[in-house]
Amino acid sequence: MLNNYKSLYEYFGLKNKKQFFKLGFSHLKKYSDKSVGSFFSMLIKNNIYQKNDIITVMGYLTKSKVLWDKRYDNGVYVGYDIKKGYGIGDYWKEYFRGIKYLKRNSLSDITLFRLNKSNSPYNNDLHLVEVMYFMKRYDKQRSLKENTILYIDYAILIKNSKEQIPIEELK
Repeated sequence: MLNNYKSLYEYFGLKNKKQFFKLGFSHLKKYSDKSVGSFFSMLIKNNIYQKNDIITVMGYLTKSKVLWDKRYDNGVYVGYDIKKGYGIGDYWKEYFRGIKYLKRNSLSDITLFRLNKSNSPYNNDLHLVEVMYFMKRYDKQRSLKENTILYIDYAILIKNSKEQIPIEELK
């Protein structure tokens, strides 16, 4: 992913152009505690961008459905599956630990939260990064020095959203 981006960066002269990426959570984080980091942490580590030049917005869903999988038969599209629960980050079997704070303070079906202010409650620990699992072990030994704003700047809580429709479904 990084090598592809480096090629596009040069080819399209992206240095001074604003860019938008729709990526999964693991690629969006601006900090990585793993040897192979997220896409954004690799951009920072390779001095392509400074941390403050990247603004990350993480979407959190509640009471929503998601496009889970597209189905193919011998390479031909035949349909898709949706899930209500898994994949949204607010399901009793799998959820972001701090999503409850967003839900308590939401103003509408879509609410934007700025997390990176100096007095942010997310300076303290991994509220919106730590995933909790029912009946599964998870890494409780994460460093208490880490916090949400090392990873993301803004959160959007989206309630009651419908699932995405695959492009193959559009006529």
